[in-house]
Amino acid sequence: MFIGAHLFLAAAEVGAQAAEAAAHGNHLIADLGIVLIGAAVAVLVCQRFKLPVIFGYLAAGALLGPNVFQPSFVSSIETITQLSELGVIFLLFFIGLEFDLKRLKAILGPALLALIGQTIAMIYLAQLIAVPLGWNGTESLFFGSLLAISSSMVTIKVLRELGRMQAGHAQLAVGVLILEDVLAVMLLVILTGVAVSREFDWGSAGLVIFLMGIFVVLVFVIGRLIAPRLLARLGSDDRSREAVTVVSGGLVLGLSVMALKADFSSALGAFLAGAVLSQTSVAHRIEDINRSLHDLFAAIFFVTIGMQLQPDLILQDWYLILVISALVIVGKVGSVAAGLALAGQPPRSSFRGALAKAQIGEFSFIIASLGRSLEVTDERLTSLAFGVAFATIFATPLLSERSGPIYDRLQRIVPGRVREWARFYREFLDNVLTSLGRNMVLRLIQRPLLQITLYFFLQNGIVVGAYLGSNALQAHAARWTDYAMPLVWVAAAALSAPLVLAVVRNLNAIVFILTDAMFAANSPRPIFPKHLRVFFNNLLLGMVLFVTGAIYLATAAPFLPPLSVLVLFLAILFAAAVLGWRQLIRINSQMEYWFMETFSLQVQDAARARREQLMSDIRSKYPWPVQVQELVLAENAQAAGKRVRDLNLRAETGASIVALGRDSRQVLDPGADTPLFPGDRIFLLGTSEQLSAAAAQLQAPVPEGQQWGAESQEFAIDSVLVNAGSYLDDNTLAGAKVRQRFGVTVVGIQRGEERITSPRPDARMQTGDIVYVVGSPKALAAFVKRCNQAPTEENNAILGTLS
Repeated sequence: MFIGAHLFLAAAEVGAQAAEAAAHGNHLIADLGIVLIGAAVAVLVCQRFKLPVIFGYLAAGALLGPNVFQPSFVSSIETITQLSELGVIFLLFFIGLEFDLKRLKAILGPALLALIGQTIAMIYLAQLIAVPLGWNGTESLFFGSLLAISSSMVTIKVLRELGRMQAGHAQLAVGVLILEDVLAVMLLVILTGVAVSREFDWGSAGLVIFLMGIFVVLVFVIGRLIAPRLLARLGSDDRSREAVTVVSGGLVLGLSVMALKADFSSALGAFLAGAVLSQTSVAHRIEDINRSLHDLFAAIFFVTIGMQLQPDLILQDWYLILVISALVIVGKVGSVAAGLALAGQPPRSSFRGALAKAQIGEFSFIIASLGRSLEVTDERLTSLAFGVAFATIFATPLLSERSGPIYDRLQRIVPGRVREWARFYREFLDNVLTSLGRNMVLRLIQRPLLQITLYFFLQNGIVVGAYLGSNALQAHAARWTDYAMPLVWVAAAALSAPLVLAVVRNLNAIVFILTDAMFAANSPRPIFPKHLRVFFNNLLLGMVLFVTGAIYLATAAPFLPPLSVLVLFLAILFAAAVLGWRQLIRINSQMEYWFMETFSLQVQDAARARREQLMSDIRSKYPWPVQVQELVLAENAQAAGKRVRDLNLRAETGASIVALGRDSRQVLDPGADTPLFPGDRIFLLGTSEQLSAAAAQLQAPVPEGQQWGAESQEFAIDSVLVNAGSYLDDNTLAGAKVRQRFGVTVVGIQRGEERITSPRPDARMQTGDIVYVVGSPKALAAFVKRCNQAPTEENNAILGTLS
C-alpha cells in the first residue's frame, strides 16, 4: 500500500500538470494522459497485491473522478466517456473472436436451461428489491438485467488460477457464459428501446429480436464468405501487420456503425465482427495484433466507469449491498445448478459450475452506464450495482476454491430420499435422451430445419433491404420513385427466388421423412398402398406450405410494398418457380456449395495454422541449426503401438521426437511413455543423416508372418463403461488426469452410435459412454478398478481436490 500511495501521489502531480495543459485547450490529450496514468498505477498496485485488475481500474476512476477530489483531475468526463465506448466495442469483438458454435452445441441444452432460470430469478429478485426502494418498472428491469450477467473475465481468470479450466464443471460454466454474452448483447438492444418508451412492449421487443435475427444472419453469412478470405490475402508476415490492423479495425467499427444505423447497439456489430472471424486461420493473428488496442480501451472504459462511482452512497448502503450480494450468490447458484441438473448434468458438477460464476461484472457496468446515459436510472442504483459487483467478485475466488467441500457439506443435509429421486431422474433423462438420439427421423430432419431457419432470415433480409431501399428513393429521388420502386422489388424477387425454392425443397424433404416413417414405406409389408401415401404426402406438404407462408407474411407484413408492387413481386416469384425450376435448383446447389467450400477451407486453414504454430514452437525452443522433419506413421510400421522410450530412437539414430500431432491435437516434447499410433504426425529434430536413419527405423514395416513378441505384449486395450456418479462421469480427460495417475491413454469414446477417436483433452465423458484405453496390463487393471468403484464421499473429496 505504501508503494501504491507514492505512485498515486506521483500520478496526481503529473495529473495536475496535465490539467494545467488542459486549460490551454489540450483537453483530450490531457484527460487521456491522466486516465492512462491512473490505469498504469492501478495495474502496478494490483499486480503487487495480487488483486483483480478490474478493481484497480475502478478505484483509479473513483479517485480521478468528480466524487472524491474537487476539482476533478479530468476536465471533460463526457469526452473520455465517448472515447471509452471503444472499450466496449473491442471487448465485444474479442468475445466474438472466441465464440465457438461447435463447443456451444455440445452443452447448449443445459446451458440454455440454466441461463433461463438465472435470468428469471435475477429479474424477480430485482422486482422484490424495487418495492422498498421505490423504483419503477424500468429501473427494476435494468437492475435485474445487470444482475443476470456474470463476469466472464473474473470466472475464467479464477478457474485458470485454480487449474480447473479442463474440469467438467468449468466447461459447464463457460457454456453458460457464452450464452450470457449473447443475452447481454440482446439486453443492450432491448433496454435501449425500453428506456425510450418507458415501458416493455412485447410486440416491439419481438420485432426488435426478429430484425436483430435478420441482421445477425445476413452479416454472419456474408461476412463469413468474404472477410476471412480478404484478410488471408493480406499475408501472414510482419510486413502485413499494419494492413491487418487497419482492415480488422475497419471491419469492427464498420459493423458497429451499421448496427447503429439499424437502431441496434454498436456492441452487436462488434460481436458479429468477431464471430465472423472466429474459428478461422486468421482469428489468432488478429487477436494477437489487436490485443494492445483491446487492453488499452478496456482500461479506459473501466476507469471511466469508476469515475461514476460515489463512495459516500456505497458506504451509506453497505448493509443493503451485503444483503443483495448474498441473495445474488444464492439465487445464481440455485437457479443455474437447478437448470443444469434438470438438463441431466451431475449435481456436483452443476453446483460447482454455478458457484464459479456467482458474481456480476463488466457487462453489469455497461448496463448500469447505459441506464445513466439514457437518464432512466438514478445514482443509487448505479452505486448498488458497483457495491454488489465488488462484494461478489471478492467472494468468487474463495467460494470457487472450496466448491467441492461446500457441496459435500450441503449433500449431507439433503434427505436421502431427495438424493434417490435426483439419481432416478437423471437415469430416466439419460434413457430418454439416448432414445431420442437414436431416433432416425429426428436425426434426418435436423439439417432441413436448420436450413429453413437460415433461408427464412436471409429471405426476410432481402425484403427488409428492398423496403429500406424504397424509402431511400422516396426521400432522395422522389420523382423517380414510380419507376425505380418496381425495379427494386423485381431485383428483390430475383434474389428471393432461390431461397424460396430452397425452403420448399427442405419442407418437402421433412414431409417425406415424416410420412415415410408414419406409413412404414420400407417395411416388407406396407400398411397403406403407395398411391395413398403419395396423397397424404402431398396433402401434408400443402398444409405445411400454407402455415409457413402465413408465418412469413405475418412477419414480413410491415416491410412488404404496396398492393400493386406486391402482386408484381409475388408474380415474379411464381413465374421463376414454374419456368426456371431447374435453373433455381442449380443456383441453390451452387449457394450451398459455396457455404460448404468456405467452411471446409476454414477447417483446412485451421489445421495448417496449427501445424505452422507447432513448427514455430519447435524452432523457438530448439534454435540451433538443425532440421525439423515431419512424417506420418504408416499403418504397418513396427513403431506403431510402442512407447517413445521403447524405440530408443535418440541412442540409435541421434534424432529426437520433439512433437507429436494426432488429429487436431499437438503435443510438444511428448513424454517417454507416450504411445505411437498409425496416422500420428511425428516431428523429428536432427541433421539430415540422423533424420533419414530415424525415418527408416520408424517406418520399417512389420515382416510378414511375424507375431507380436513379448515386448509388444506390454500394451493391451480395454474398455470401461462410465457409470452414473463414477470417477469419469461428467469429467474431462484433462480433469480426470488419466495418463498422469494411471499411465494409460484414452484412444476413443463410444457414445451410442457416435464414435470419437483420439478425443481432445476437453472432451467430457457422460453416463453410458464406453471409454477405450491403451496401456500395460497392470496399469489397465488399476484404472478399471478405480472406474468401477462406487462413488463415496471420500472419493468425491479426492476428485474435488484433483479437479
